[in-house]
Amino acid sequence: MFDNKMGFGVYYSQDNRMPPVKPIWKSSKSCNKLPLGLKSGGDVRNAKDGVMNIGSRSCLNYKNHVEVDVKYKIIRTYKITDASVHDGNVFEDILDNSNIRWDVYADRAYRSAERKMNLKENKFQAHLQRKGCNGHPLTSWEKQGNRTRAKVHSRIEHVFGAMKQRAKDVILKTVGIKKAEVKLGLRNIAYNMERFCFFDEADRIKGGLQQKKQSKSRLFLS
Repeated sequence: MFDNKMGFGVYYSQDNRMPPVKPIWKSSKSCNKLPLGLKSGGDVRNAKDGVMNIGSRSCLNYKNHVEVDVKYKIIRTYKITDASVHDGNVFEDILDNSNIRWDVYADRAYRSAERKMNLKENKFQAHLQRKGCNGHPLTSWEKQGNRTRAKVHSRIEHVFGAMKQRAKDVILKTVGIKKAEVKLGLRNIAYNMERFCFFDEADRIKGGLQQKKQSKSRLFLS
């Protein structure tokens, strides 16, 4: 039995432990065609905007690729793409060569022999998570190395956690990659402004405490 609304289903006379399964959305040539009289551009979104698989679901969405400073957790560079773009394809685009630190931390999606060689040629120190494969699982030493690198790499999660906490909802309701770039770009800028205000306030408090401590010291010495 097939139902366009519910997908595939089974009768109770069959194995009732099988739940109804919805068919996965797939792109086709007809989906990619624009309606008559509609021009392509930043305000138009169709199947070509990219499909991302989340578990067993397929959905249209966008990605916010960011490079974050480890110490201050400030976004240094970013790039907005559709969800079908692999993370590793934008690695070089968001790599900031002006950073005074040459240590690069990234998850296993960015790891490849070619990328490690390119980082080494450009004097970067690569700290990329290792990934196992069929028949070649990670050794205990490699797993320990992943845990060590994860302690530093996990600081990037603060960025997206703070964005979700402020915005309450990170799902975009705009149409087109151009509007997504504007909205996500403004969200990145707003996050950086909040971080700058935090450090500015911390410096003022620290400066006030030091000044108070020095005044007490001068009073004691006199």
